[in-house]
Amino acid sequence: MKSMPATVTALKNQLSQPDAWVWLLTIVMPDAVTTLRYAANTDDVDYGGETYTALNFSIGSFTCNLDGELPEFEMVVTNVGYILQDYIRAQDGLSGGTVSFVMVNSGLLAVDYSNDTVTLRIGSAINRWPDVALTLGVPSALRGRIPENRHTPHSCPHRFRKCRCSYTGDDIDSINLPSGTPVEVTTATGYSSANITGIEYYEAISDWDDWVEYAGNPVAYNPIHITVPDHGFVTGITVTVAGVTELTPTINGDHRIRVVDDDTFQLCDTDGADYTGAWSSGGTVETAWGGHGLVTGDAATITTETDLTPSLNGNYVVTRVDDVTVTLDGTDGDDYADSYDSGAKIGFRYCTRTPADCKARGLYPHRFGGPIGLRHNMVRYA
Repeated sequence: MKSMPATVTALKNQLSQPDAWVWLLTIVMPDAVTTLRYAANTDDVDYGGETYTALNFSIGSFTCNLDGELPEFEMVVTNVGYILQDYIRAQDGLSGGTVSFVMVNSGLLAVDYSNDTVTLRIGSAINRWPDVALTLGVPSALRGRIPENRHTPHSCPHRFRKCRCSYTGDDIDSINLPSGTPVEVTTATGYSSANITGIEYYEAISDWDDWVEYAGNPVAYNPIHITVPDHGFVTGITVTVAGVTELTPTINGDHRIRVVDDDTFQLCDTDGADYTGAWSSGGTVETAWGGHGLVTGDAATITTETDLTPSLNGNYVVTRVDDVTVTLDGTDGDDYADSYDSGAKIGFRYCTRTPADCKARGLYPHRFGGPIGLRHNMVRYA
């Protein structure tokens, strides 16, 4: 059990105190070499032979769930976007580093507060300018991956856009070169509707011995399986089921899916034990696809563009026009010749470590729902 020295405890219990209580924050980078020290104060604080730089940060509260995951909470560090940004990029989003914090009294800095220090592991870092939000959890020893290539919730060991990361961005549909104004880039988008050719589910799975196999794979869950030949979907997207009338309750509506194979996927939010009835015919699966996901001020990267002279390949800050179009800040259509045909992609330059921004949608290297899958598909990329 953690405890403070008796003199400090007595002071802390006083209603009126002559000195301030100050949070000290220590961030150790994943390389275990670089260390940052901050004090939630208007002046620097010298403690334990180290100087803690004055900085504004706040500490959230623990949030627990009932899914068996270890508790996590969020710490928000304000006004340090430019300070931490390079570290976030260079050190795999800070995943695997540690954060230690302790409250000290500014009038008793010679006291040893180490027994009251809390150390937590950094699971992810999200840049929300002007803030950086750190998701913190219990120390690494309790979250170790065994074997190492298995994954803990809310983090990814693969470096963004490197060979183990499947993120490539979105297909560019057209590039407009207006005279005297920034280049406009429009991503491909569309809508598809396909007929359902089969619906299957298991009415009950009661224990380990009742686990079933589907497409040769053992499954410990009981979702509805839908067959749509050559559906082209990827795990994690949301589709709309319509026109199915033979199951009770209805499955018509929006569902996140998990892909089984080229012709079959599962409705992640369903359990066959909740349904009755047998499908014989009818029903469609519909989905909209495309769009860039960028907002004004995002850093974006264009790749594999070969039609324009000079090439547009490179990094840009973008201005959002709508869901499918952005303009590239600092460019001028007059500076480019020829016309765009096809083959280019645009996407985030830096990993923003959220499933929506990073287009998670099945990009994680292990099958979601399998023996080394992640609960709820809440993956943040490094």
